[in-house]
Amino acid sequence: MDLPAVRALTLIVRNLDALATTDARTRVSALESFLSRCTVMASPQKSVAGWVCAVHGIERHGDWPAGAILARSCAEPAELTGAAGEAAPYWICAQPVHLAVDRDSLVLQPPSQLRLSGHESRELFDALKQHFRQEQLIMKYAGTGIWCIGTDDHQDLSTTEPELAQGRNVDGLLPRGADANRWQRLIMEAQMILHEHPVNAAREEHGDVPANSLWIWGGGTLAAVESRFDAMCAADPLLRAIARLSDARLIDAPGNLQGSPEADNMLVEFVLQPGNVGHASLPVLEAHWLAPAWRGLAGGWLDELTLVLPLKDTIAVCRCARKERRRFWRRRQSIPGFLARFPESDSRS
Repeated sequence: MDLPAVRALTLIVRNLDALATTDARTRVSALESFLSRCTVMASPQKSVAGWVCAVHGIERHGDWPAGAILARSCAEPAELTGAAGEAAPYWICAQPVHLAVDRDSLVLQPPSQLRLSGHESRELFDALKQHFRQEQLIMKYAGTGIWCIGTDDHQDLSTTEPELAQGRNVDGLLPRGADANRWQRLIMEAQMILHEHPVNAAREEHGDVPANSLWIWGGGTLAAVESRFDAMCAADPLLRAIARLSDARLIDAPGNLQGSPEADNMLVEFVLQPGNVGHASLPVLEAHWLAPAWRGLAGGWLDELTLVLPLKDTIAVCRCARKERRRFWRRRQSIPGFLARFPESDSRS
């Protein structure tokens, strides 16, 4: 059997913390062995977006410039200059979301649960683009459920990434700063347009939650993007944009590590779906990726395995090289036991 042509593998594994109460009979021996022998560090960044930006040398000025990254990735260079042809304007992400009423507060639902179709996303985008044009703002379509708004003027804003805000009361998490009033007004105007849009009426008729608001986040100007990985496989639009800008090969998801392309350093995003049905993807992760990678560390064809785990308000970066794999005296670490090391906090930095 041919060995995978990968020397260093990084897996971003989302939703592992949703598995703390799963059936203990789920066999994940490679994952548990890895968690017992790896070196674990809490990243200074609190989100996957922040971690990926930081490892690619992207500078943060208030926000991680996600909007500028997405805009550059999906546009021709001429589209990103200001009115007088100067350097690129300020760009910010505009993400359609559902705000749920919870007693006397509004709670941001995870954007991934909205599940807009491509057609629905385009229809809503076109309606808002026309409105924002009247405000001298540019809108660009970065992908299904993720758009960008550009302006020639730098904005004094501080925002909260949706993965840090989801499931929480949005009070105190809306845009802050000297220009915040303008953007909060724009959000309210967008809410009125979305409320009356036929797409949302049809969604409610079919029992789907409406996209009833915009989440504004990730503002900034264009930034340099350093090369970090040879190949990247991800569904997340920001990760895909960074792959394009860093000259990494953007690959379709290989079914397993054995089928991966040749790469000295490869990153793969793996999303574990919460809920009983989705837990079946944990054995897939185990059998198709972690178990062969664990054998690879022992066999010498893999130099390093890294898991990047978004856990509550922490990004746990877990690395294991060949020498760390030999820590056989360490007791196997269960998933709930590992997660207990990361209590939830109120940090939003």
